[in-house]
Amino acid sequence: MNDIKKNLPTIYKEKKNKKQAKIATGMKFTDLAIKALRTELVPAFMGLLGMALGFISLAYCIDLSGKTQFRPYVVTVDKQGSVLFLENPNQDSLNSKVKASFVCEYVDRLYAVSEDKALQRRFINEIYAKTSLGSEASVFIDNFYTKANVMSYETALRNTAIESVVSLSDNTFEVTFKLMTKQKEQTLTERYKAFVSYKRLNVAYDNLEEVRLNPLGLFVNEFNVNKIIEVAS
Repeated sequence: MNDIKKNLPTIYKEKKNKKQAKIATGMKFTDLAIKALRTELVPAFMGLLGMALGFISLAYCIDLSGKTQFRPYVVTVDKQGSVLFLENPNQDSLNSKVKASFVCEYVDRLYAVSEDKALQRRFINEIYAKTSLGSEASVFIDNFYTKANVMSYETALRNTAIESVVSLSDNTFEVTFKLMTKQKEQTLTERYKAFVSYKRLNVAYDNLEEVRLNPLGLFVNEFNVNKIIEVAS
């Protein structure tokens, strides 16, 4: 009995030491877990965060660059397709031939009546894209299309032939043209003279279609046309 009593402190001390060893082992495991989080998971999380920010920045750059890449150029070619000169329409001044071509194309698209109604719709969109909103020309265009009914298949086909184009000032041209209307088995030919004035605006295009419809940024603000009366000799 006395031996058991003598051994009790030793047994209690051993149990206490084992308990402390278990606590120390638990603390050591916790420290290792925290260390693992710091050395592996935290860098991995930061890496994923960095990649996410990188993708966001890349998407922003792509979106930003996509909005500023529409840069129209005017290319003049001869009948064989050889390039005569290349011009940037964003310059302060445009070549007189380019401006004359713009005016002639405006007249041609306005009076044309095609059996291809998809093409006809594009002509209409192009005319409105090249007409200054709220101007005298826009009123003329509205009235013209209301009366002409160019989208109807019953409307006679028409096309134009430009006879001459004369520059009257920096922003006004005089265009003489023939209007040929197909009527059953014959073609009616009439001659007209149009006075076309325009202005140039700095336009920020949002899509490629807007560039195609009006690459020069010229807008017609006055359009007057008179029929030429032929005098019999």
